[in-house]
Amino acid sequence: MMKSLIVGAKGKIRQVESLVNSVNEWAKERKLFIQIFDGDKVCGGLHLVSALEHALRAFRENRNSAFTLELETLLYASGKRQISEAIEHMGIKEGKNRSVVLLFTFLPSEGFNGKLPTNGELEEMLISVGLNRNDKTIEGNTEKAKAFGITEKEIESVPKNKTEDLVLERVAMVDVLKS
Repeated sequence: MMKSLIVGAKGKIRQVESLVNSVNEWAKERKLFIQIFDGDKVCGGLHLVSALEHALRAFRENRNSAFTLELETLLYASGKRQISEAIEHMGIKEGKNRSVVLLFTFLPSEGFNGKLPTNGELEEMLISVGLNRNDKTIEGNTEKAKAFGITEKEIESVPKNKTEDLVLERVAMVDVLKS
């Protein structure tokens, strides 16, 4: 059974690789799946959970493009076909006041069978990498949908409360792009 915890954060990112390595090591010690996303393009928690579910299915059916579940999840979350494009699009970036969203998941079938972290553990880890928790970065909106690559015309074609569905459609389309 899959259990996920989605956490938003903001802060100054000096070195992407260092931050990613620190967070990955922290999650590995706790036997948790972790993927970090550019918070400026995350359009709700369902966006990330859907990407993870698609990635898991791709691995089960031997249709994965990436060697790791983490990168396959990033691929689906980005709505892109190529891993390099996915990293460029949805990977975290250096800079001041950057938004990031972290997806922690308990996946016993994949060897990620640790306990999800407590709020205190999360706060401590985030502070150690120079971030402050801010779950507002998880929420989707029209600006984020545009940053993700949804066009104005597409946004106008759906009710305001369905903009995030356009992003979910792009996540699902990765299966078609990969064919």
